[in-house]
Amino acid sequence: MKEVLYYPNFYIENERWLKFALLYLGNVVTIVPSNASEIPLSKNQEIVLKETDIFSTHSPSSDEIKEATADIGDLISRVKTNPFLNNDSNNWRNLDSEFMEIYFGKMVHNFQDVLLENKWAKRTSNGLIINSDLANAYMTLLANSISSNRSISTISDKNAKIEYDRVNRMIYSKPNVKFRSNLENVKTLKSNIEISLPKNIDNIPIERIIEFRNSPQNKRSLNEFHKALELINSINAKTPENYIVDAKERLIDAKGKYMSNLGVCFSIIAMPAISMYQLIDGDSSNLDFLKDVLGMSVFPEPKVVYGQIKGFSSSAKAISYLTEIEGFK
Repeated sequence: MKEVLYYPNFYIENERWLKFALLYLGNVVTIVPSNASEIPLSKNQEIVLKETDIFSTHSPSSDEIKEATADIGDLISRVKTNPFLNNDSNNWRNLDSEFMEIYFGKMVHNFQDVLLENKWAKRTSNGLIINSDLANAYMTLLANSISSNRSISTISDKNAKIEYDRVNRMIYSKPNVKFRSNLENVKTLKSNIEISLPKNIDNIPIERIIEFRNSPQNKRSLNEFHKALELINSINAKTPENYIVDAKERLIDAKGKYMSNLGVCFSIIAMPAISMYQLIDGDSSNLDFLKDVLGMSVFPEPKVVYGQIKGFSSSAKAISYLTEIEGFK
């Protein structure tokens, strides 16, 4: 979590999630096209941008946008040609209650034309208003394309109600024997990371959270936690067993020290708020040992949200995080 790509919004909009990010994330990269006009910010967002170094931006390249467009095109074509999925295309025309604005700089013109012709979008001065289901699916694909190119993890909150499994099946179920064979041995490992958050976090001023983040001692402690997580992220099914044990011990130690710092400043409560997903070769004899030591459950099929599948063999990382901060009381 030292460097993560956040999506689907420009900046973190939920105040609780923003406070979580300040406490646990290093550099949060957001997707902002170079031609975006001035983006309206909340008071808390303005304070965070002024007082911290947490945010940086990435302007998607034409290749990243084209890759995401090709994948969303596959999804759209399957919906349009399958009579059992007519409800999906009809729901995409609902632009009144659930919608998202996507700026022009994140889409190619052909994709914009398709959305407008099918009445799945409305034009604004900045881009298009798109139904949330379709918009979130597209932003997931764009984020995964960017994260694969930059070899960084993605992170999102569960407010983005994306049917990840369904999107994955629609896009990656093509009868491509070579492509399918490359995925046969890939598994998805999932682990819940228990962290601590301040009690009554909603009532704590953002300035106090920033003060904690900017403390040199807490910065060092958080950096050690991030380094320990990177060791876990680098593990694969061929990693020596002693390395896996050492990595877990280092993570426990680093996390414990950071939680201790947090407990000095706040009254805290522990919760399994972060889920980490990692793609891995599942046929190795070390897989069972890895599962036992790290306590990670295994899914037999990769999911599109867990990293760009197409770039798995060449990508330095295939880690994604989902958070459940909204469920915290």
